[in-house]
Amino acid sequence: CVVQKQQQQQRATTQHTRASEAVSWIMFVECRSASGERSIAMAESEDNGKTWRLADNDCPVLSRASAAEESEGAWDAGGVGSPTAVVLPSGTLRLFYEGRSKDGTCCAIGLAESNGADWTALRRVDASNNRV
Repeated sequence: CVVQKQQQQQRATTQHTRASEAVSWIMFVECRSASGERSIAMAESEDNGKTWRLADNDCPVLSRASAAEESEGAWDAGGVGSPTAVVLPSGTLRLFYEGRSKDGTCCAIGLAESNGADWTALRRVDASNNRV
């Protein structure tokens, strides 16, 4: 899932970019550790998508629920992946993802949201109580 970085910095924009101008892009990717644990990271490109680098010191922007969160009813302690990002006109990013239970018997779509300006600071949203 790739979004234009300009959207993050300038909100929704209608300006056109010439092919010769550099465009910054952000991509959300599923990562797998050596042990098979799934997480979501953010990569950035400053050269129209020719080269990419992981953002935020190679740390995931969304990982599986922690043991503490799992004990509080978190359903995605088995891993997260398959990210799809939607940028709202306010600049807030909503990241839809696939989450799995620790025992692998449950898989569902989750929602995480940014605080607006910082797309690396995502928090899970409990949509079951219409708190989106």
